[in-house]
Amino acid sequence: MMLRGRCFGFIEKGIPLSSSVDGVYIYRKSKNMLYKKENWNVNWNNEQKEVVLKSGSHMFAILDQTSGLRGGDGYVTGLTFFSYVDSAKNDFRGKSTTDLIVSHFGLYNLNHEAMYYCVVNGGYLPALGELILVFNHINEINKCKDKAGLSLINIVSGWEYISSTYKDKRIVWVMPFGGTASYKAYGNTFNVIPIKQI
Repeated sequence: MMLRGRCFGFIEKGIPLSSSVDGVYIYRKSKNMLYKKENWNVNWNNEQKEVVLKSGSHMFAILDQTSGLRGGDGYVTGLTFFSYVDSAKNDFRGKSTTDLIVSHFGLYNLNHEAMYYCVVNGGYLPALGELILVFNHINEINKCKDKAGLSLINIVSGWEYISSTYKDKRIVWVMPFGGTASYKAYGNTFNVIPIKQI
């Protein structure tokens, strides 16, 4: 279902969240509606908005990235570990993993800089499967961010982005842009792309 309305001569073509199909959208919070970039009115750029990715049952907003943050350890009861890349790629539980680690350490005692950054900015650290979805749609995400006047995600080949998916208590899965998933000790510094449930 697409809703239409006039806004200063512009035909508004918003899509309700529940009616969206797979794709990348700009989310207009005041209307609780999604817009394809070609239907976005730049006069709305002073409103609250986010770029949203929908893929199957997964829908989340992509927030502003940062770099140079350390990961944290996985010494947390109840944390699931993914020893092999094929199973790690199917982890989409970034929100629940972030919540579990924050509840264990407490937000202000959290030794996980990357996760702390995500939480204080209203999001969570994506699981590896969620991070792969972002990379698979990065060009369209940046086109939507540009149209909405939002900061683009830097696309630098080889830059490693941390996920909330753990191989074991000391090793996290990471995704280098333009590469394949690998793993590193949590104490390294990484790039971070927070995401947020819609």
